[in-house]
Amino acid sequence: MAGAALDLLLRLVRGIELMAALTAFGTLAIALLIPRSSHGGEHPFDLVRPALRRLLRRAIIVALIASLVWLPLQALRATGDELSLFAATRLIAVETVFGHALLIRFGLLALLLEAAGDLRSPWRAGFATLLAAAAVTLQPWLGHAAAASTPTL
Repeated sequence: MAGAALDLLLRLVRGIELMAALTAFGTLAIALLIPRSSHGGEHPFDLVRPALRRLLRRAIIVALIASLVWLPLQALRATGDELSLFAATRLIAVETVFGHALLIRFGLLALLLEAAGDLRSPWRAGFATLLAAAAVTLQPWLGHAAAASTPTL
């Protein structure tokens, strides 16, 4: 793949992944902050909960897919034609701070699907929000400084 096209694709995938991760965090924060009804009857949270759940699931799925595309593209960018795609991806995933951070973020986002449940429980929503916050907090290790094989932060 040509260098300029690869760079553009990398920027696009990285932006999509970050946007989706932030959307998941924001959706969970909103679900956590909307008061729940302690009485019977219809409550505003009950009206928006299905939409929040759909948005959360879609954001997580987009972030996971973007991560799966981002890692091999970053590996191609870092190694050029020196290694096969599989070998380059393995090298970046195992030997760099970037690879470790992306794999951890991938795992945290995957856990969110189950942890959030149907968003009815404030405890589950709170736990899922903490997982999402941890995933977003990994962002500094997913930038250019993370290309180093040793942590510098």
